[in-house]
Amino acid sequence: MSIALFAGGCDAGKQAPNLGAVRNADFVATDQQESDLVDPDYCFRLRSPSQKWRLQDEAEVRGRLPDAVAGATRVGGASGAVIVEPVGNADAEGFATHLWNISSSQGNVVEPLKPVEVFGKKAFRFTSTTELNGLWIQYEYLVFVHHNHGYQLLCWGLEGHFNSSYAEEFFGAFSLTDGKVRTRRNKTPIRDFRAVGQRIVGGRFESAVGGIAANSRDGWTVVIGAELDGMSEDAEFGLYHAEKNISVVVITESVRGREPGKYIQAIYNAFEENQEGELSFETVPESVTHAVGGQPVEFRQYIEDSGLKTRHLLGVHVHGGHGVQILCWWLDGPDEDLPATLANGLQQIEFLSAAELETLVIEMLAQPDPENQVGSDWSVRNGVYRDFALGVTWNKPKGFWRLSGGTAAQFQNPDARIHAEDPHRGLFLQLLAEPADEWTPKSFHDDITQLVFDNPVEATDTEIDGHPALSSTAVVQEGELAYEYRLVTTVRNDQAIQIMIWGAPHDMKSFARDVDDALAGFRFPAAALQATRQTSTAVEDYRVGFAMRMPDTGWQIQGNQNPAIQPIGNHVQFSRRGRAIQIMGLTALAAGQDETVIIKGMEKLVSVNFSRFSNSNPTVSQTHFAGLTWNQQSWSTSQSSMHFLTATKDRTVYGLLIADETGRGNELLGIVRSGFHVLDDASN
Repeated sequence: MSIALFAGGCDAGKQAPNLGAVRNADFVATDQQESDLVDPDYCFRLRSPSQKWRLQDEAEVRGRLPDAVAGATRVGGASGAVIVEPVGNADAEGFATHLWNISSSQGNVVEPLKPVEVFGKKAFRFTSTTELNGLWIQYEYLVFVHHNHGYQLLCWGLEGHFNSSYAEEFFGAFSLTDGKVRTRRNKTPIRDFRAVGQRIVGGRFESAVGGIAANSRDGWTVVIGAELDGMSEDAEFGLYHAEKNISVVVITESVRGREPGKYIQAIYNAFEENQEGELSFETVPESVTHAVGGQPVEFRQYIEDSGLKTRHLLGVHVHGGHGVQILCWWLDGPDEDLPATLANGLQQIEFLSAAELETLVIEMLAQPDPENQVGSDWSVRNGVYRDFALGVTWNKPKGFWRLSGGTAAQFQNPDARIHAEDPHRGLFLQLLAEPADEWTPKSFHDDITQLVFDNPVEATDTEIDGHPALSSTAVVQEGELAYEYRLVTTVRNDQAIQIMIWGAPHDMKSFARDVDDALAGFRFPAAALQATRQTSTAVEDYRVGFAMRMPDTGWQIQGNQNPAIQPIGNHVQFSRRGRAIQIMGLTALAAGQDETVIIKGMEKLVSVNFSRFSNSNPTVSQTHFAGLTWNQQSWSTSQSSMHFLTATKDRTVYGLLIADETGRGNELLGIVRSGFHVLDDASN
């Protein structure tokens, strides 16, 4: 998708003839006939449908979709993938229903299953549309079963830009081959990774917020990022065994001050109450015990039949002030080796000692905040949340605060602008806002306390960002657990704002200073907080985090060159008399994705097409400026030069396309090197 965003930005022949001639309609994905991808284990062949498509082997496609075994990308933004997993004795309808139920439960818009036939087998198709920070992505599924394995063929792209014919092209390029299907282990090594309060180094996962670790070995792979979100929105990490198709997710939370036995029983009760009334769910009377982190943990068993009959195990354990919930599931059926495989997987989990956890916490707090997200009117970068619609900023206090904005925040509360939590301390925070209308500060606070608290509470005067505010605190019983809520309200800039911080009473008391620091991090700069500032010589994008400042005037500057990517990035063009600069920043990499795969795909597409139009191969090099290391491809003649540069920083991909038809060599490249900046300082 990314490179196509550059390609159509110039009017042909007006500023830079060669650049203008290279348009989306002329792009190809490859300049040579690609060899088919043949998988001897899963017995299929994937060919390239046309030069518009480029195949991706298992190693490459897993950089974007960790459970895929093959894939392809298409000029224009479409992608395709093949996922294969063992499904026991399940038939196509059961497998397709299972996938349909998962997609529907995640809040996606899912069309009904449509029976079809492929390769002489019964199959099913359906369409699912999901939202990601204002981007609607359409997925087309083709699902069937072959040799006790479920095959998913997926094709997807941005809604409104995705054409269903792309799915027909990709599905038509897939075929089965002779042989017996064999499940294989993931061949792709897990990448090193760092997020707030957790990391993977050399295949070992460590969590400072949960006091827990896990290893990728013996066929087990640690699962994080988008793949983990598909398993559980609340999990700290997961484990997956491909050969036995066993999934494990681990949820951790603070339970300081709680009686362990009551906490464990409360989790079991909540889980079973949540399933109560579900005809497809039943409790197995017998429990089983497995060793986890050297400790015996009792697991209750459940059977679910919602298309595929699956067995679930839930174990709950308390260690060092952390509650640990371990949920395992697999296809139910006879398998003599499965209990031993599961036991081995649970032994990959380790509980950190107090000394180990203290060392890990110190190491991780000493590192910069790695969270980097962009929405249509907000961003979080370098520990600072900026809400350009409200004119509000929040500097994260010291700790392991994980922040969600946009759709992810609204998943927690439909009215929330942000949802944040520090699971290490057991603290939660939400920011909500609405037009003040005729509310006074007192009437607004009174109305909100009546909605939030069961009984009348006292309001005390306080300040936030030097402005008067009101605060109320109360303990609320939620089922078998108690939570202390601190509500702070203020009316600023015609907005009625409420900030809620809560946690277990023990944690709210123990970390009272952290609660105060969280509230002290809010600022209300109002109209002074701008997403983009543009002058006659510069564009400064504080949402995506880049600036381009030209040394002189006379440049035509056009922002938002591709509205389709606006929710997650920006695309700006500078042009003047045969010279053009296109700049794109795109914050779209999910945790666990391999940015090198994304970058190499972009570079390959540009290299193929610009080489075709210039009848020459690029000079490839690396260069350094703006605090980043850039990959550079260059084409040049006596009268023209063309450069394409890519770099990444904290999950944001930057791309620069520079074209000069004035015969001044690399002068324009030098201007870009001096004028491009990354805006990542907390003061921006």
